[in-house]
Amino acid sequence: MDWVYELPYKREPHPVYGEKGGVPAAEEVRFSITAHRGCFGSCSFCSITSHQGRVIQARSDASILREARTLTELPGFKGYIHDVGGPTANFHSPACPPSFPGAPAPTGTAYGRSPARPWKPTKRAILNY
Repeated sequence: MDWVYELPYKREPHPVYGEKGGVPAAEEVRFSITAHRGCFGSCSFCSITSHQGRVIQARSDASILREARTLTELPGFKGYIHDVGGPTANFHSPACPPSFPGAPAPTGTAYGRSPARPWKPTKRAILNY
């Protein structure tokens, strides 16, 4: 996934939007970094698994650091990065058996667990991120 985020993007909205007053939401994410994509939750109210998949795909730490350096060189950088993450907040990598590739959570259940048995992250999963 690193190579996709390291392509030489312009990091600006398409010029056609400038004629229409710009894209206000673009400023909110201009200095943000996507660290991962996907979600193993399969929550019935969410569409992330539909458009990003059920397997967490994470970028390497080195790739994230390279993008951070690139952001610091952009015009308008004020000294801080707004966000490093993804649409599923802190799901950086598979942390429980149903989340590993080839074993996604059953459709309609979050984390592959029933509400009576909540998912508990392992110490290793927490320390890795």
